[in-house]
Amino acid sequence: MASLYYCPSSRCPLVGYHIIMAIKGLVEKAGDAMKVAVIKDEQMDYCREPPFHPPEVYPEYPFPDTCSGNRCYSGVRELFFRLGLDWENYGQSSWNPLGEIIEPGSSVVIKPNFVTDRVPKESRDAITTHGSVIRAVLDYAYIALQGQGSITICDGSYMDTDFEQLIKASGVDQIAGYYEKYGSIKVEVVDIRREKRILRKMGGGKC
Repeated sequence: MASLYYCPSSRCPLVGYHIIMAIKGLVEKAGDAMKVAVIKDEQMDYCREPPFHPPEVYPEYPFPDTCSGNRCYSGVRELFFRLGLDWENYGQSSWNPLGEIIEPGSSVVIKPNFVTDRVPKESRDAITTHGSVIRAVLDYAYIALQGQGSITICDGSYMDTDFEQLIKASGVDQIAGYYEKYGSIKVEVVDIRREKRILRKMGGGKC
């Protein structure tokens, strides 16, 4: 099993956990030994510009748009490289780090941590997986599918969560919208809760 650890800023100690959960399931095929990649950069922070394009057009990147401030994307990309995923093709347009576990035609499910929207804005990064992490993982899953298959982003949040508001706050709605417009595979965003709870004030109206 391969694990990813990532420390973009000492201000957000849980971000490494979120990236591990976002990319959990990568398998190191060469034996059963655990392989760990670590990046620490005190100057790095989450990108604040959805849909969180990469900072440059990498050789393997399938779209034309960039966002110069998104160092989080390049950090996730470097983690894949440090794990030795498709190492021989790194730096080329054929680099496909998730190709070992995702085949064309597969149904890919990305399950981030969408816990709740009912937190102060300044605490959101420690509660939900940031959209800039999701976008990087999504792009490499898209590369691995080679235009065939499906991608779903889903989670079962707390029952009182306004899922649509959470998706909007995370920027995932803009990521899905970008893929709707430019991708050959559409990204579906799904609320998988079986039950939901709506909090109301006394006398009616949502809290």
